[in-house]
Amino acid sequence: MKTKLLNLWRGLLHYLPEALLIFFVLSLAPAVVMVAARLRVETAKMWESPGLYWHATALNPWPAAAAFACLVGAALLLYLLWRNWMVVWAVARKMIIEAFHRKVVLILLVFFVVLMLSLPFILTTEGSPKSQLQLVMLYSLVLAMVLMSLLAIFLSAASICSEVERKHVHITDTKPLQRWKFLLGKWFGVVVMCSAVLFVMTAAACALVLFMARAPDYSRMTLREARKALQGQQELLEEVLVARKSVRAFDPPGMQASIERELKTIEQKGELPDNPRKLRALHERLRKTFLAKVLTVPPRGYYEWHFAGLTPQLEGVLHVRFRGYVNVRQGRLLGMWQVVHRKRVTTEDGKVHYRPEVVLERVAPQYGWHTDVRREFAIPSAFTTEDGQVVHVVPEDGILALRYINLDDEATASFDGNESVVIMQREGGFLANYYRALLVLVCHIALLAALGLMAGSIFSFPVASLTVVFFVVIGLAGAWFVSFAEPGVNVEYTFLQELRYAAWRTFSRSILAVMPHFGKFNPLGDLTDGKMVTWNMVAGAAAMMVFIKASAALLVGMYFYARRELARVIV
Repeated sequence: MKTKLLNLWRGLLHYLPEALLIFFVLSLAPAVVMVAARLRVETAKMWESPGLYWHATALNPWPAAAAFACLVGAALLLYLLWRNWMVVWAVARKMIIEAFHRKVVLILLVFFVVLMLSLPFILTTEGSPKSQLQLVMLYSLVLAMVLMSLLAIFLSAASICSEVERKHVHITDTKPLQRWKFLLGKWFGVVVMCSAVLFVMTAAACALVLFMARAPDYSRMTLREARKALQGQQELLEEVLVARKSVRAFDPPGMQASIERELKTIEQKGELPDNPRKLRALHERLRKTFLAKVLTVPPRGYYEWHFAGLTPQLEGVLHVRFRGYVNVRQGRLLGMWQVVHRKRVTTEDGKVHYRPEVVLERVAPQYGWHTDVRREFAIPSAFTTEDGQVVHVVPEDGILALRYINLDDEATASFDGNESVVIMQREGGFLANYYRALLVLVCHIALLAALGLMAGSIFSFPVASLTVVFFVVIGLAGAWFVSFAEPGVNVEYTFLQELRYAAWRTFSRSILAVMPHFGKFNPLGDLTDGKMVTWNMVAGAAAMMVFIKASAALLVGMYFYARRELARVIV
C-alpha cells in the first residue's frame, strides 16, 4: 500500500508543474480580457475628445507611463519566454518539482487551511457582521500573502545556493545553457508556483467570505432580530462586498489667494525661508491653518462642500463618510446633512440665475454622532417625491453640493481638511475588485522572487535570506524610514546639521527608490473597506515592482552569477 501511494505521488508530481502552469495562465486570462476592455474604453475616450484627453494625461502622466511600461515589459517578457521556452521551462519545471519534494508547499497549504477556517471563531467581535467579515477577509489575505512571500524568498534564495553547494550547478554549467537563462527559469518557476498557490489560497478565502456573507434564515427570527439581520446584510453588500470610488471635495474658494497673501506678508517681514523644504512645509502649514479656520462651523451655522466626478443617474446608494470634532469635552456632533441642487430660475426680464434647493436631508441620531471617529451614512441615488417625480441626487453635471448645519446651540463643529468628508459611489462588483487586488499581490511575489535570486547569486543561503528579509522590512517601514530624523520646520540648524539632514534624506530616498516599497502598493485596506482597487494601482505595481525593480534585481543577479567562480582548478 505504501509503495502504491508513493508511486501515485510520484506520478502526480511528474505532471504537477504543467498543471500549475496551466492554472497560472488561466488565472491571468481574466486580466488580459479586462485590460483589453480597459484599453478599448480609453481609446474611445481619446477618439471622442483628443484635446481634453491629452490635457488630462498631461496633468497626471504617471498612470499612462505605468501602462506603457507594463505593455512594453510584458511584450519583452513574452518574447524572451517564447524564444527560450524549452530551456526556461526545463529549469522552472525542475525547480517546482524540487520544491514539492521538500514538502514545504504542502505544509504551508495545510497550515493556511486550518488557520483560515478557525479565523471566524478566533476573530469574534462585539460589533456588526460587517466588522467581523472585514477582519476575516483582511487576516486571511494577509496570512496567504505572508506565507507565499516567505516561500518565494526562501525558495528563490535556497534554489541558487543549493545548486552551488551541492555541486549540481557543475552539471548544468557544462551544458549549452547560458546562466542568465538559468536564472530566468528559476524566477519563472518561483513566480508560477507561488502565484498558483496564492490564487488557490485567496480563492478559498473568497469562498469563506462569501459563505459568511450569505443571507441568514429570517423565518426563525423575531421581527426585531430579522430587521437587525437585514440591516447587517445590507451593510455587507453596500459597504464591503462592493467596489466604490472615493470623491473628495473641492478646495474652499479663496484658499490659494489667502496663502499667497500670508506668504507675501512673511516675505515683507524678512522671515520667508530660503530652504525649499522649509518653504514647502510653510505652505502646507498655511494651507492646514486656512482649512481649519474655514471648516469650523459655529453654533447654528453651516458649511457647504462641492464634489465633482460623481456619475449621474447611477443605481444604488451613495455613502457619505466624515470625521468631525466639537470643542466640548465628551460632546457629540448634533447636526444635519443636506444635499443641495442648483435650480435654474429665469426672471421676468430674461435673466438666468441659480437658486439653491434642498432635495434631501439626514438628521443626526437622538444622541448625535461620535466625534474623532469615522462615521458613514447612506443616501439614495434617486427617490420619488409625493407628486410622483423621480429626483436623482447626483445632477447631470456630476457636481454635488453637500451642506452641514450645526444644530447645537453651544458647541462648535470642526472638520479636519477636505479629506474629512468623502462621498463613496459604487463603481463595480466585489469579485472584479478582489481579482485586481490579487494581481497586485502577484506583483509582490514576482519582486520577492527576483530579490531572492539576486541575493542567492551573491551570498550564501543564510546571508541571502537575511538580506531579502532586510529588504522586506525596509519596504514595509518605508514611510517611517524617510521621516526618521526629519528636522523640524520652525527650528534653526547650523550648516553642518542641515547638511547632515540633507544627506540623510538623499540616502533614505535613494534606498527606497532601489528597494521595494510595499506600503505604496497595498490593496488590502481598500479591498476590505469596499473601496475600488483601481487599474492605476495595478499598472503602477506591475510597472514599478515587476518590470523595473524585479528586472533590475534579476540583471544584478545575472551579472554576479555569470562572474561567480563555481569551481577552482588545482594543478
